[in-house]
Amino acid sequence: MSTKRKSVLIIGAGISGLAAAHSLHENGFDVQIFEARKEFGGRIRKDDSFAGFTLEVGGEEIHKVNSPYYHLALKMGADLKPDDTLNHYFEDIEKEELIDREEFLNKYNDQYFYNEVVQNRDIQDDSQSLQNFFTKKGLKSQFYQWYEAFWGIENGGSLNEISVKAYGDYESGRKSDHDLNFILMNTSHYEIIEKAFESVLPFIHYSTPITEINYFGEKEHPLQRDEDDEDEDNDEDDCKGKDFNRVIIFDKQGNRYEGDYIIVTVPISQLQNKTIRFNPELPPQKQDAIRRMKLGRGGKIHFKFKNRFWPDNARTIFLRSKISFLWNQYHEQKDTDEIQTNVLAGLLAGDIMDEMQDPEKRQALIDEVLEKMTRVFKYPNAKEELLDVMWNDFTNFEYIQGNYSMPTLNIGSSRYIYQQPVDNILFFAGEASHTTDSMTIHGAYETGLRDAQRIIDLQKEKK
Repeated sequence: MSTKRKSVLIIGAGISGLAAAHSLHENGFDVQIFEARKEFGGRIRKDDSFAGFTLEVGGEEIHKVNSPYYHLALKMGADLKPDDTLNHYFEDIEKEELIDREEFLNKYNDQYFYNEVVQNRDIQDDSQSLQNFFTKKGLKSQFYQWYEAFWGIENGGSLNEISVKAYGDYESGRKSDHDLNFILMNTSHYEIIEKAFESVLPFIHYSTPITEINYFGEKEHPLQRDEDDEDEDNDEDDCKGKDFNRVIIFDKQGNRYEGDYIIVTVPISQLQNKTIRFNPELPPQKQDAIRRMKLGRGGKIHFKFKNRFWPDNARTIFLRSKISFLWNQYHEQKDTDEIQTNVLAGLLAGDIMDEMQDPEKRQALIDEVLEKMTRVFKYPNAKEELLDVMWNDFTNFEYIQGNYSMPTLNIGSSRYIYQQPVDNILFFAGEASHTTDSMTIHGAYETGLRDAQRIIDLQKEKK
């Protein structure tokens, strides 16, 4: 029996790929990580120049207490602020003023359908959108904008793109652990993974997009056959007792790499765009699962002001404007207890992206929300307080092209099918493959650990 260390090829250096690589490396596997971009992190990105402190360009919070990623963040020295110490504000439907979440829900309880969606998810039609559901329930028109922000944008799209059943399943699966979110006060997600996975960063091949994956069972791969071997009939006999690599991949430049297992962690958009060719082709059920999932269109906008003119204890603010979902940005200074809060971040997704991608229309939307802030916050002129704006369009991020995999129409059991290994050689990780905690950083992290453990267990069985 061969004693050669088994090798794993990992496509993508986001958090799931790095988590898998780190776990495998710690358990005696050789790992190589292939990243199409010039840096690691995937959809975890930071900016250190805009605000004077680190801002999250990608994922913002930790959404699940006691998850593996929550504990990893603490281990890496993160100071986590629970958001139940802060408040969530909404613009009143009837007049331009802020009320807190409790008052909003008490006042408009007859238009809040959360429990009905979650409790009746098993009888809902997977092809029915949230927009269609609300129409049937008689949702008043003035509430659509609020739902578009709170249920649409937060889940990566517009109400007409999100399945009422898939949304209900998602909320039901995560609710008990997701009621409390945490803000990173003294660090960023990027810095956490940089520190946690330092040992495997040297194994990353940067600017190396993979274009072809060949995966095979116990038989020899044709590409491994000697060119002068004309006796193909004896190939099976020749292979007996030999330890052939079962994965051969090629990058965009034609370079070849070999391994025993492969984990694909790229965003679902890259598989849908067929930027990677599989040989043999993926099973039809797997292809259908990939086709059914959808990476939402989204982006993030940051506003930097001279002064703060919104409530001190605000975490989120929902306004009745097209840029509607705002986060108050918190940061703990290294040498003091002072918290800077002169920056608001806006999350955008779905149909509004058509306007945000046009510079003139984007400026009009920015002007609109600044005017709305002036009226709702009862401030003389929010526009005069504005110092700078930073816009990041996730759909333009090369090799990503979106935000996260939304609970889209007709998704069914696609996430479960997608995460199943092929021939115990080819594995798929990343947030889209998490059946209960997709769309989250901790979910992506857990899928990397999951597939690493699958490979570790397979090798134990062989021994």
